[in-house]
Amino acid sequence: MPKSNSRKQVYQDFLADRGIKFNKSELKKSLWEKVKKAKKDDPQYDIDKMLAKKGIKVLRLPPYHPEVMTYFFLNIVVCRVLET
Repeated sequence: MPKSNSRKQVYQDFLADRGIKFNKSELKKSLWEKVKKAKKDDPQYDIDKMLAKKGIKVLRLPPYHPEVMTYFFLNIVVCRVLET
């Protein structure tokens, strides 16, 4: 994962791996802006890469969202029932 002090080639490799277009003569500063945007849009986790090698696709759910977290939703319902 490139950092702000990485070499220009590291930025270019990162963008190329993700299919983001850039010009080879582009300045490091503008490449860094594209890298920051790409990192924000598409976080890469090591565990996802390991599972992908085994043919497993990971589905990420929004954190602490009651509509997709059944346990959290049931906990709210049980607490309301116990309060009455």
